[in-house]
Formats: sequence, structure tokens, C-alpha cells
Amino acid sequence: MKKLIILLFAMILLLTSCSNINNILSNRESEKIKQMSTDILTCITENDKESFKNLFCERSQNIPGFDEQVDAMFEYCNGTVYFTDHTIKTTASGGSKRQDGKITYWNVDPEIPYFRVLTEVDSGEKEFRHYSIRYRWNIICEEDKTNEGLKYIEIELLNVDSMTVGEWISLFD
Repeated sequence: MKKLIILLFAMILLLTSCSNINNILSNRESEKIKQMSTDILTCITENDKESFKNLFCERSQNIPGFDEQVDAMFEYCNGTVYFTDHTIKTTASGGSKRQDGKITYWNVDPEIPYFRVLTEVDSGEKEFRHYSIRYRWNIICEEDKTNEGLKYIEIELLNVDSMTVGEWISLFD
């Protein structure tokens, strides 16, 4: 009976410890997503086009018209940006590849579902506009380092319009 209790206790301990390891990895991934989303919103808030461009992978930065797309995006979200930590989701869909136990490719598709911009409209008055952002981020791409970074960002003026910076480029193009 004693052996059974010890065995049962050992199994519970083992299962619980595995769960904790998975939660730590998940929290680390969530922190990466939270940081990138915060970086994107900070660049927009501070009107920092150069830092914004540097978030993108080299391959996206080299597409024709990329600088013009960035300029258009900053014009699209022109105004005072309001967001909080609650604005940023720390989950995302995505995928990864492993080779010999090492992650060789890891991408995520996070979303910033809601942030507000106080902007001046044609009449000269100010109004809040509500936006959302979806983006593709290749965190690791061992096969082609020029693909590491943001691939694209889609910004939507909620229920009205949207625009994209960058383009979706398959790793296997």
C-alpha cells in the first residue's frame, strides 16, 4: 500500500512539473508577442518611421514601394494614439519547424484588436478613430535570415477601411 501511495505521488508530481514547464515556455512566447505589439504601437505613437521599418525583415524592406507604404500607413494612423496593456493580446496562431531538436522556423500571426487614435478631421474638429492590427512575424527563419522580422502588417480602421504594409511572401517562393 505504501508503494502505491509513493508511486501515485510521484506520478502527480511528474505530471504537475511537466505542466509548469509548458506554462513557462508559453509565457516566454507571450512576452515576445506582447513586446513586438508594444513596439509597433510605440513606433506609431511616436511617429518613428525608421524604427518601424527596422521591425520588418530585410526581404519585406526591399519590396518595391515599401517606403511609400510606410509613409501611407503613418498618414492613415495620423493623430494621438491611445492604448493600454489590455489592448495587446499575447496569443497568436502560427507554426514552427524543428530539426534535430532545434527550432529552425517559427512564425506567429498576432492581433492588436483595438486601439484609438485622436485625429483631426476635415472640418478641423477632433474625433476618435478605432483601429485594429494584424501582422505576420517570422521570429526564426534559419533557412533565410532575410525573412526574420515582420513580414506584413494590416491596419484596419474598424468597419470602414484597411491597408497593408509589406506583403505576404511564402518561405518557399
